[in-house]
Amino acid sequence: MNIQKHIMNTFFRKGTGFFKNLPLFIILIFILSLCIIFIKPGHNWGDDFALYINQAKAITDGTIAIVKQNNQFSIDNSTIHTFSPTLAPWGWPIILSPFYYLFGLNIFVFKLLKCLFLVLFLYQFYRLINRRLDKTSSSLIVLYLGTSFRYIDNVNVVLTETPFLFFVTLSLNSIHNYKYEKYNLIKSIFLGLAIYFSFCIRSEGAMLGVALFFWQVRESFQYKSLKKPSMDYLKWLVMPYIIFISFYLLISSLLPSGFLSHFNDSHLVSVNHTLKAITFYIDKIRDMIYPGMNNFTYILITILFLIGLVTNFMKEIHTAIYLLLITITFLFWPFLEYRYLLMFFPFLIYFLALGVSYFDVFKSKLQPIHLVFVILILLNFYKIYSILDENKLTKQIGPENASSTEMFHFIKTNTKEKDVIIFFRPRAMTLYTGRQSAMIYRNWNDLLKIGDYLVLRRNLATYFQFPANKINALGFKDNLQYVYQNEEFIVFKIKKL
Repeated sequence: MNIQKHIMNTFFRKGTGFFKNLPLFIILIFILSLCIIFIKPGHNWGDDFALYINQAKAITDGTIAIVKQNNQFSIDNSTIHTFSPTLAPWGWPIILSPFYYLFGLNIFVFKLLKCLFLVLFLYQFYRLINRRLDKTSSSLIVLYLGTSFRYIDNVNVVLTETPFLFFVTLSLNSIHNYKYEKYNLIKSIFLGLAIYFSFCIRSEGAMLGVALFFWQVRESFQYKSLKKPSMDYLKWLVMPYIIFISFYLLISSLLPSGFLSHFNDSHLVSVNHTLKAITFYIDKIRDMIYPGMNNFTYILITILFLIGLVTNFMKEIHTAIYLLLITITFLFWPFLEYRYLLMFFPFLIYFLALGVSYFDVFKSKLQPIHLVFVILILLNFYKIYSILDENKLTKQIGPENASSTEMFHFIKTNTKEKDVIIFFRPRAMTLYTGRQSAMIYRNWNDLLKIGDYLVLRRNLATYFQFPANKINALGFKDNLQYVYQNEEFIVFKIKKL
């Protein structure tokens, strides 16, 4: 009876537990429902997802070495070699693997998992920002991010952005709670694991180690008793890093590395590229907040962000350092993608909100920051309504389409296991057929030498393949034997010289 009373008091007493967080739970359930509504059938042709799923599959069936070999083959024999690391970081495949084991190659299930990670991230983000902002502001920011179409639509790609954000915010919250005066070994282990798994999902997670270091420096200066460091203090300093390194060595001994091969692309970094990246992200941040925003408003928002960052830098040093480091990384990263912005945009919004709240001088509970985010949320709802009203939730064009499925079935049942398929998305070809594949679209002799079959997409806007309508004109007909076609693809058997 006492246990039952304790449970009721903990979770259902007004002002505490469940009721205390009821508005947040309602918001998160609403966002989860919205994400599920916006799940599109299929998947697009960007085949980063294929490598993640192939690695998840490899964990379940013990074919890790084969996956690495096949992907290395695709990289080495394609016209360009920078489209993929040898292997993706193992964190996301590890998470996907039990779902692959239970449901197979089920894209819808993986998208549901992405929806769940978005909500888990938003919950952790609420915990992060609610320390400096009032509950109303924190809830409005969570609702704003959760109704941003860029985040909702991101569930339609089986990639790492929302899982990464969840583990990053979990790590930042753990860092904030990592105080010497409250030290215990469990906290060190949990923090080290959280940072490691962030790194295991995306290598940028290693920056959390730097954020932790700056937090520890700040904390150390607050304790006068630390002039003579004790053994407990040394444990507090080094244990999270020892846990991180230990798990890195353990997982590296069990699973082959390969994701750091992207650092071989450092030659693509240049001053011109960085300037292009700055322009790119300035435009995309404007687009994320409000498309068509005038320059004056954008400059005002930038000033408010800087006010928030500077006035709260020491209080939020771990979050500020992480934001600065990941922003700098993506400015120098040799590739530009809108989805990278998703991984640091929430922290920009956080410091922007702190800048706005710096001017919360009214005595009433309604403050300027509340009005700002209510307006932004209404704009989000308008975009969502427009998309639903125009019925834009059509099936994605990609490897899950009927014509793609038919083509993959033909390849799987009519080619030998050792045959090499030339295709504009080699990692997708390997995932759906088990065949080695390469993306060759410039040198015809390379195609004849390496490939056994050539699959061309009829869509003339398709990159990374020889134009499907110019094969005869280019004099390649004598080297090809037509074997299959449907409304989207043509398959040729390559005649060896």
